[in-house]
Amino acid sequence: MNVLMEGKLEKLDVEKVWGKLLQIPGVHTLHDFHVWRITSDFPSISCHLVVSNQDHDVALRGALKELHDTFDLEHATIQVEGVNAGVEQYEHHRCNKYAASRES
Repeated sequence: MNVLMEGKLEKLDVEKVWGKLLQIPGVHTLHDFHVWRITSDFPSISCHLVVSNQDHDVALRGALKELHDTFDLEHATIQVEGVNAGVEQYEHHRCNKYAASRES
């Protein structure tokens, strides 16, 4: 049933994933953070990384490496944005409740 509902991963500490992504050099913050299971052996993550004054490809490689090496997450969809992109007004704000709770 958990797979049918694209449920969360019981053995994955999402707080730790969040924290590790924030430790990547140049990452300012992240939002639209989702972790779920597509099938019983196929965990997935998606998020938006907001980076400051850094090559976006460097941040993306760092995030993918961290997710793979530390958490064994091989399926990730990551959108990288600059801090001055000004896209916040177009974001899906309900997805950011977790982000808001982490930043307060």
